[in-house]
Amino acid sequence: MNQFKKPMISIITVCFNARDIIEQTILSVTNLNFEDFEYIVIDGGSKDGTVEVLKKYQDKITIWISESDNGIYDAMNKGITLAKGDWCYFLNAGDSFYGNNILEHFKLQLNTDQDVVYGAINCITKSNSFVLKPKPLEKIVDSMIFCHQAVFVKKTVLDKYKFDINFKIAADFNLFRQLFLANYKFMELDLVIANYEAEEGVSSRSFYKMEKEYAIIKGYWGNRKHRFFIFLKVQKYIIINKLRELTPVRFRRFVRSKIVKN
Repeated sequence: MNQFKKPMISIITVCFNARDIIEQTILSVTNLNFEDFEYIVIDGGSKDGTVEVLKKYQDKITIWISESDNGIYDAMNKGITLAKGDWCYFLNAGDSFYGNNILEHFKLQLNTDQDVVYGAINCITKSNSFVLKPKPLEKIVDSMIFCHQAVFVKKTVLDKYKFDINFKIAADFNLFRQLFLANYKFMELDLVIANYEAEEGVSSRSFYKMEKEYAIIKGYWGNRKHRFFIFLKVQKYIIINKLRELTPVRFRRFVRSKIVKN
């Protein structure tokens, strides 16, 4: 990681109180069979020992800071500001690259005329793991078609379109939707990029907040019928979570069958 040479990729990890999971992410980066990158870690002022882990590996990290922020997207914006690479990539604390050669494969498949390049992720839950491929690009106006752990974005684009910190859950959806509607060029890679530590299910409160933010971004929140539709969607989500708790084996089989079908 030559700090005097402009790197091809800026890998950015944001974290907060991540002592037990940050080390595996750092090692995933430092074990890459690729040298043309810098590594930036933005910590939100952790008090649990995360900083001590960062100090342990500070010779492997290009730059790290630990200070309070206004949430994950504010921290990600700080990483963008510090980045010097041609491309930015976000790898969350607890996540890891799918293999040590991922960035080399990214470079080989890359078309530099593109602005956003994305692939698949390997979702890891407490009970299983599965590869989640992106949805068709045209669906990006309605929902996130990929996880941000599967996306590389040109630094020049992110300098112009940073994450809107008014959104606490859906700022990534808002950003990529904006880029698509502004006719930036997207390209899908035939590549599984990262291992993503996925939750079995978020709380119904968080699910409601996400749906609300999606509705605001798409301009639907002022519509009473749409708000009622969100209410019904949340109730359905609660029922699904209850089924997950009561019949976990059958539920996992059902989810896998849907993923294969789609």
